[in-house]
Amino acid sequence: MEPQFGQLSKDNRPAIRRVLNLAAFPSLITLGNGVMGFAALVMLAKAYTYLQLGADHRAHASEAMLYAAFYVGIGAFLDMMDGKLARITGTEGAFGKELDSLCDAITFGVTPAVFLRIFGEAIFGSGIGTEPAPPVRLLWFVSALYLMCALIRLARFNVESADEDDDHMSFRGLPTPGAAATCMCLFLISWHFRDPATGQLGAVDAMAVAIPATGVALALLMVSRIRYVHVFNRLLSGKRSVGFFVLTLAILGGIWVSALDIFELIVSGMLLIYVASGPVRVPWSIIRNRRRLSRRFAVSQRRKTSGDRDV
Repeated sequence: MEPQFGQLSKDNRPAIRRVLNLAAFPSLITLGNGVMGFAALVMLAKAYTYLQLGADHRAHASEAMLYAAFYVGIGAFLDMMDGKLARITGTEGAFGKELDSLCDAITFGVTPAVFLRIFGEAIFGSGIGTEPAPPVRLLWFVSALYLMCALIRLARFNVESADEDDDHMSFRGLPTPGAAATCMCLFLISWHFRDPATGQLGAVDAMAVAIPATGVALALLMVSRIRYVHVFNRLLSGKRSVGFFVLTLAILGGIWVSALDIFELIVSGMLLIYVASGPVRVPWSIIRNRRRLSRRFAVSQRRKTSGDRDV
């Protein structure tokens, strides 16, 4: 008997289930990003609690912040993967974009803003007992500014990606995952120079300046129009062989093994170079555009002159 309209034959059901599972997979990756942001916030709440208990619990607070940074890093990796998987499987849609934006707001908006606030208190002091009081107003201002600019950046990206046919090879403004990862790298640098005995974070004087300055700079770069390269899509653009990915993983693994003691410094340095690459390229872009305009003007003048001679 032939299946009636609206009914599925038994032969088609397994294939349809596979398609549905395939379509749901990128969304599950996106949700994993949001869960990592939530897990990081939980660890930051623990770190704040330890800081309020006094200097004896600073080691526990530092470990909790380290876990929070680790979770944000996982979230950034998942954020790189979900869009690529959606394009590979042909399951891109409005739902996935909105879900991705909401999860990004948690992991790369709220979490880094809270991280800057608590990290600042860990550096300046909590004001508990004999500890100096932190500049609360300054930390609140930096965190709030960061959060607002991250949300504006995400909303602007949604509007511009809907209106334009972008090739996903570059961003206008620093992407929120890059900004969040830079905040985490500040902590990793301080963690690298920590006092193992007391758990006190290191490079305190440098971080006292770097936290507010970097927070404000990242916030402004996110809402700027400065172009940033989409590194992940550039690496995966075109046809790449399996050997390319194996070689890339082998190089990264070799760096990790050979420089294990300073691995966080290497990663932090690479991220800081990426953040600085945008503003550094601005003067070069201005010069290049002026040269193009001058060449076009010269060509148009030559054509006009030749046209007048013909007349």
